[in-house]
Amino acid sequence: MSTEIRNWLEVGYFVSQIIVMFLIGCGLWQLRLTKQQIEIQKKATRVSFLRDSLKLTAEQITRYSTEIIPLQNNFHKKISSNNIYFFKNTKVKITGKEIKVDLPESYREDISELITITEDFLKVVNAMEGFSVYFVSGVADEKVAFYSLSSTFCKTVKELLPLLVIMKAENNCFESMIGLFLIWNSRLESNSLEKQKRDLEEKIKNTKTRTIKIVGDE
Repeated sequence: MSTEIRNWLEVGYFVSQIIVMFLIGCGLWQLRLTKQQIEIQKKATRVSFLRDSLKLTAEQITRYSTEIIPLQNNFHKKISSNNIYFFKNTKVKITGKEIKVDLPESYREDISELITITEDFLKVVNAMEGFSVYFVSGVADEKVAFYSLSSTFCKTVKELLPLLVIMKAENNCFESMIGLFLIWNSRLESNSLEKQKRDLEEKIKNTKTRTIKIVGDE
């Protein structure tokens, strides 16, 4: 093989190596670009989902105030006007995820009275169940709604639990409402205990103790 041909082959080999390296570089650049585009798309999807979630959360908070609270108020009026004491006379104990109801001795007699407010009761619990579904399913942000509605929501559910537990035992219904209640009620109790702890620690810190020295003690 002549020297000239060998030189040209060496040049061709060198050029081919450059081309291969260039193609590899282009491939890596394209791969990096694709990865960046995927990350951007994921971020955009998360932002979009968060925006939709917050919008839905705000809508449900508004709905609770404008639609559900009036139903609750009307239900309480019916209880008062019909002199129904079943809910007040029933003891409810909540331990973690367990709810126990101690029915009053007059339970059997109360049934006939409860029938008079069944329609109003169902309007309230069905509306609250529909509200709860959005948060239990995760499509709305329960942590945001918690600060606005947890106290009034849990207070109402506690009042309704005597009849709710009975109906749930028979039909396994209102799972979302009771599920959201257990989450929020537990968090409210935890927050209350944390506040008590902080107040107690502050009180201990600000309480000065004194001792009396023994005579002769330097």
